[in-house]
This record gives sequence, C-alpha cells and structure tokens, in this order.
Amino acid sequence: MFLSLLLAVAVATNLGCAAQAKPASTQVGAAASPSNTTSFAVGKDPGDKIDPNARFVIYENGKYGYMDRSCRVVIAPQFGQVLDFSEGLAAVFKDGKWSYIDTEGKRVIGPLSYDAVGSFNDGLAMVEENDLWGYVDKTGRLVIPIKYSYADSFGDGLAPVTPEGESEMGYINTKGSMVIEPQFDDADSFSEGLADVKVHGGCDYIGLDGKVVIKGGFAGALAFSDGLAAVLKGDKWGYIDSSGKVVIPFKYAAAHDFKYGLASVAPIFLGGYIDMKGNVVIPFQFFGADDFENGLATIKYSDDSFGYIDWKGRVVWRSAKSTAPSAIAPYLYEESHPLLAYSGSWTSLRSTSYSGGTMKTLAASGTVVAKFNGTAVTLYATKGSACGIMGVMVRPPLEHLCKC
Repeated sequence: MFLSLLLAVAVATNLGCAAQAKPASTQVGAAASPSNTTSFAVGKDPGDKIDPNARFVIYENGKYGYMDRSCRVVIAPQFGQVLDFSEGLAAVFKDGKWSYIDTEGKRVIGPLSYDAVGSFNDGLAMVEENDLWGYVDKTGRLVIPIKYSYADSFGDGLAPVTPEGESEMGYINTKGSMVIEPQFDDADSFSEGLADVKVHGGCDYIGLDGKVVIKGGFAGALAFSDGLAAVLKGDKWGYIDSSGKVVIPFKYAAAHDFKYGLASVAPIFLGGYIDMKGNVVIPFQFFGADDFENGLATIKYSDDSFGYIDWKGRVVWRSAKSTAPSAIAPYLYEESHPLLAYSGSWTSLRSTSYSGGTMKTLAASGTVVAKFNGTAVTLYATKGSACGIMGVMVRPPLEHLCKC
C-alpha cells in the first residue's frame, strides 16, 4: 500500500489531523473531526479481514515510523526507508543497513548486508546483492540462492524469476525448484490462482499449472483481487472477472486493485474510489490514492503531505505538510511527458504563453489549456482536430492551483 504510492517520492513525502512525531504512548493527533471528514456509506465492511496488530507507515521530520489503527505511534519515526508490514514483519533501513522488525519495533532479523530487500510473502522475502536476487526465510537464512537477475514476491506458493543469463521469466516454488519454465517476456506474482504474464507484447492470465486461462492480449494487467483485475486496452483501464468478461468499462487513465469492494482509479490524474459496479463512491480529489489494506488506504495531497482514509472515505490521519515543492503532472494521452508543474506557481515544462484567463502549454504532441473560472481549473487537451477535457480540479484550495 504505502510502498507502491510513496517510496518513489520518499524524500518529499507520503492523512485528517496534522501530525508531529510523539512518544509511542501518545496519539498522533486524533481521528478527524466532523468538520474535515466526509463519510461515504459504501464498500464492504472489512470485518475480520483487519489485523488487530496492523501497522501503518508515518513520516515526520524526514524519518519513517509506524502507527496503529487508532493513530497511536507505536514505532517512533527513526528510519530512512521502510516497507509495509507483511506477515508480521517489516523491512526498515537505518544506519546503512536493512533489518526486519516486529509490530512492536523489535529487530528480529539483521542487520543485513544486502543491497535491497522485499516484504515477506509465503514465509519468504527477496534480497538483492550485486544486482542478483534470492530469498531468505524468517530467521534471515538464505534458503533460495542469489542467482536471479529479476525476482518478485511469492504468491500462492510461486514466485516469478529470471535466471541469471536468461531473458525470459518463469516461476519457482518455495523450495527454489522451477515449476513453470521461463517463457514469458514479463510476469507478476500469483493472486487468487491467476497471474498476469506478457508474451509477444500482450498480457494474458495463467493458472498455477502455467496454462493460459484468460487470453486477452491486453496492453497491461494487474493482479486479481476481490475477484476482479484491472486491465489496459489502448490507453484506458477497465476491469474483468476471472472468466475474462469485462465488468467495468475501459475509461480510466490509472487503476488499482479492489479491496473491501473499493478500487482506486483516476479518469486523468486525480484519484478517487469506485465500487465493484463502477460507481464513484469517494470523489476524484487525491494526487495519489493506493489500495486499501487492513481497512485503510494511503492517499497523497498536492502539498506532498500524505495520510490514510478508512473504507467509508473518512480521513483518519494526515502527515505534516511537506516543505518540498509539489509536482503536478497531467499527461497527453499520446505521450507520457509532463506538461505542467507546480512549485509555488504554475509553470510549464515546455514553451508557455498566457492570454487573459487562459494558460497554454505547447508540446510537440499537442496542446494543454488550463482555464480558471474562479471556482475550478479545467484542463483541456487538443491534438489536431481532436479535443477533450483532461480533468477538472477543485482541490486543493484554489490558491494552490492557478492564478491565471
């Protein structure tokens, strides 16, 4: 949850009371008050799916720590890098070394000399040394040798790997035996008995025996969760069920896994959440929105603060505002090049001209026009005779948007 959304921008970031790090026996602020909370009576009640010992990443004063479900700091911010807890352990980086800690912050594995590590799944975690990967168990013992040029997490007892010196991917079991021979251009971990793989430029799904179950030839694909998987067709994401039937149309620029009946999606670049029928239940407003895990989802704001919402859409915690400049990057569909950026004021990453209340950003692939009407900023994209609305931004507060 936290890792996929935030580590790429760890220095600037990763929800609602402003929080400062406090002793482990205190609370990080309080649950958001009614004045800054929005409630959405949707999604599935997580019920017994929530781990009572779940921990959630917090970030204060340049360091990472962990809080519990009630926003109480249980592991004070002290680490330079962290991963989410998985199977009761989390990888943390301190004093130049990786270790694994338990939910009370006690070191149980390490410090380790590996260059990088992963989270535990099926009792094993990836470790990297000199650009090659292997796996350790929960005692820190290397049980699958470091000999793969690429490796991913275990799921359903199998993990995708690329043997050193080869270019194709296959799957090993927890004993390290190759059970699905290398044959894929790309491959992801198994989930709910299926894994997305790429062959000859298209993505299909295979079963645990390695045979194709869903032959879609998709441009992209994510893991199955809650019985649905996000798949990419052209430049739009939609969702299919385990039979391959499209159940939510292809209309999103970004999509994530379903958890508790909700999935994060973005029509263009602002994220929100839909239910399993495709209904919008938490409006598009976040500059980053990740999967739910243990009843909470990580979200990111335009000021590079981050936080958590619960499955009803209520903000339960928010980090202090970052001092780093925010970067907002809408995209033309044809090319993945950011056209606008915000750092105290709107600026262009290409040549820019201003005309009254309109800001134009010119690019080889087309034009983006941002119009401010006093209430919201609307982004338009044009190329040739084609024109479409990229998105309408009404959050964050307008003084953080555009003063064209």
